[in-house]
Amino acid sequence: MNERAIIEYFGQLCDEHGVRRPREIKINNRLTRALGRVQYENSFRGIIPLTVHFSKLMLTSDVAFAEDIIKHEFAHYFLLCQGVDDGHGRLFKSFCAKIGCKNDGTVAKFGAEADVPQQFKYEVFCTNCAKRVATYSRRCATLDRVEMGLAKSGCCKADCRVEQNW
Repeated sequence: MNERAIIEYFGQLCDEHGVRRPREIKINNRLTRALGRVQYENSFRGIIPLTVHFSKLMLTSDVAFAEDIIKHEFAHYFLLCQGVDDGHGRLFKSFCAKIGCKNDGTVAKFGAEADVPQQFKYEVFCTNCAKRVATYSRRCATLDRVEMGLAKSGCCKADCRVEQNW
């Protein structure tokens, strides 16, 4: 699939679903760990999707696979246009299923399996009421603040504890 076909297909999806086209859709030679990315701004005006990037690997992939990746990135773009930053969450998976995105790497079968809680590497719990107040897939500075006792839970304003799930 060539660059023009990628841009046209993404634009066609925008038109079909009633969202404006992004400012820029382009092939990004630096994308190597991901096949696509939607850049957006989160400001006082809300979430504003800016550009959609696709990996140069899309140019050599077969059409069905490329269209699936385009649908995947369009799902991110569509939700961001609605003011929703869901990552690969429930709304994202539901919308992917609706538009026929079949990429098994990003869309688990939507239905009963979607109710199974996602396993995170780190979970933060309130020490007072034991409520889970945050989840993280990666180690970050926020977790360090929790472990140093500098962060309080939003529910009870109590200290928090971190549990590792790996």
